[in-house]
Amino acid sequence: MFTIIFFALSALFLIIGYVLTLFGLPPEIFHAEIVIIAGLIISLFGGSFLIRFLMSPLTKQLDEPPSGLKEGGMYIGLLERAMIMLLILLGEPTGVGFLIAAKSILRFGEVKEAGQRKMSEYIIIGTFMSFGWGLFIAVITKAVVQHTML
Repeated sequence: MFTIIFFALSALFLIIGYVLTLFGLPPEIFHAEIVIIAGLIISLFGGSFLIRFLMSPLTKQLDEPPSGLKEGGMYIGLLERAMIMLLILLGEPTGVGFLIAAKSILRFGEVKEAGQRKMSEYIIIGTFMSFGWGLFIAVITKAVVQHTML
């Protein structure tokens, strides 16, 4: 419950800050550090909540539950979204392509069998959701930070 409240407040904070900068209010009102922290919280924890929620109907369709470490997928998602945020904020978006390629190579061993089509699709959908959410929030965060630096 705490995570949901924290996510909602962070999202609201980010939106208010963006609107304030659009109206030309001085950047001192909304500092870049706060925007980055809010963006990280929304990307990491909001992404975990959102992706788990959106993937739950697909998880029920699997013949067997995904094997592996308990909550391993969540930790992988947190790390990949954190790296995406870092790469975008550092101005290195091409690094995200290398991140996708590396993850694809690592996941290839899990899904190369023909009978694993459902699991393959499940992994690909989850990965694209995670990367898409991470990129979306990172780009918005960077745009807000650039507005505050003007």
